[in-house]
Amino acid sequence: MNDQERRAILAQQVASGEKTSEEAACDYRLGLWDTERETCFNADDPSIRPAPTGPSEYAPVRNAEDACAKATALVTAQRGLPISHVAYCDQIMEADAPSGYYVMALRAQCSEDLCGSTNMGLFAVQKATAYVFEVDDVAQWKLGRRVTGGS
Repeated sequence: MNDQERRAILAQQVASGEKTSEEAACDYRLGLWDTERETCFNADDPSIRPAPTGPSEYAPVRNAEDACAKATALVTAQRGLPISHVAYCDQIMEADAPSGYYVMALRAQCSEDLCGSTNMGLFAVQKATAYVFEVDDVAQWKLGRRVTGGS
């Protein structure tokens, strides 16, 4: 089976509800099928790789800039802020982040001469699904709730 055929099968399984997009992304990324999926999602500490939460659109994040844009859009929407409120993403080096995630601190704009912290929080964007999570514990890379853009 070639790559295009695998993608088509996984897309059909997601469309039919047989698999969530997280399961399909995991299957595609590691070349696994149903019997080994649990290993994929729990290969690391479960706090790093949350179990699937339901159907979603499979839309992988390809780079840190796209992850920053996704996190910025969802966090500002959830907090009722304009996107321009975020000045930049302070990226954590990929080598230091948990596997499968881009991790960053969102930094707010500062229009004062002297500002305190502009840190809006630390967020992890799952590469395979573009899901954004709050990071609750940096030392253990424990993920918190998923940021959905709603309040």
